[in-house]
Amino acid sequence: MMKDSDFEAKVSELNELASEELRLIVRGEKPYLTRERWRPVFYAAEAPKAGVTLGPGPLKTGFDRNIRYLNEWFEAKRRYAELSEPIGWEEHLPASSEGRMLGAAAHSLRWGEREDMRAIVDAIVGVVKARQRADGYCMPFDEQDMEASEEPFPD
Repeated sequence: MMKDSDFEAKVSELNELASEELRLIVRGEKPYLTRERWRPVFYAAEAPKAGVTLGPGPLKTGFDRNIRYLNEWFEAKRRYAELSEPIGWEEHLPASSEGRMLGAAAHSLRWGEREDMRAIVDAIVGVVKARQRADGYCMPFDEQDMEASEEPFPD
């Protein structure tokens, strides 16, 4: 196991390498793939979209645990919202929290309709839709907080 000091040193090294690479690109000293030339890499296999049933076993156990977690988190979020107190990632990264929750609940619906997961998806989509402006901006923080930074991992 890596010691905390070793981990912090490695993170600092990676941050510096990323910063240097960005500086080289900005100065035109390192080539990069332009938007026009970029092509997606296609998956070698795709997950089925229907016809899959989870039977007893580790995958079903994990799936059921995830469903319980999602329901518990959503209920905790609802209770804290009544108190106007952010929880966990909500305080600093509210859209990240919404995105993770929405993705997990929506993905679970691929394997079968569930009233609890549908309610979570509908609630999060409703929150985002309610704050969306006419120009499409829907993040839970001001636009000026979205300005680009040359620092890859600002504090």
